[in-house]
Amino acid sequence: MKIWCCLSWYEERADWLADMIESVAPFVDGVVAVDGPYPLTPHKSKISDGEQYAALEWACETNGLELYLHSPGVLAEVDKRAYLFEKALEVAEPMVDWFLIMDGDMWLGDGSWPGNARHYLERTDRHAAEVTFHELDPTIDGNPKVRPFRSMFRAIPGLTVEGTHGTYTVPDHDGKRLLMWQPIGKRQPVPALDFTNHVHLYHRPHLRDPQRQALRATYYDRRATANIETVPEY
Repeated sequence: MKIWCCLSWYEERADWLADMIESVAPFVDGVVAVDGPYPLTPHKSKISDGEQYAALEWACETNGLELYLHSPGVLAEVDKRAYLFEKALEVAEPMVDWFLIMDGDMWLGDGSWPGNARHYLERTDRHAAEVTFHELDPTIDGNPKVRPFRSMFRAIPGLTVEGTHGTYTVPDHDGKRLLMWQPIGKRQPVPALDFTNHVHLYHRPHLRDPQRQALRATYYDRRATANIETVPEY
């Protein structure tokens, strides 16, 4: 069994990308990374600066991790996340490997991960795992700052993202559709393995440089105005 860090990023600090890889390196076997802006994000280039690629390559080489880099160009957020799963499934062993979802402004906290985590993942019949998420941005509200967060998913063929950036699904698995993360109506997501006492993810978007923060704010404003995400009906 392998654990793959799945990274979606665009124009993040190179040192943050390297730090993120360093933080997950003791617990993952490889990294699948997808670069590129969203259509509603102001951008001059379809790819991030070369320094960021170099940082990812250096961090993975230094820590003995496999690295698969993809630059598909401009993709909407839902499409980019779906593309990330598509590329991760190309290298993962189906139904055996697991994915850990990370962003470039996150890191895995020191002391995370029980020593027998692989033992649990190899033997569980569950298809998702919940960790503890620490939101460090004081301006973000609407959710508890520290909360359970689904950030690990089994490498099930067909795993994708539909409708909204948080709607992770498997369209056909043993004759039924699986909701992997967000509930839809009365339908609940699959049960999750509980790693909340052992795995801690930290998020720091407020510490980005002003230009990068402006990109983020503009995108969220435009996404809300355009109403481009719709919860699917099943």
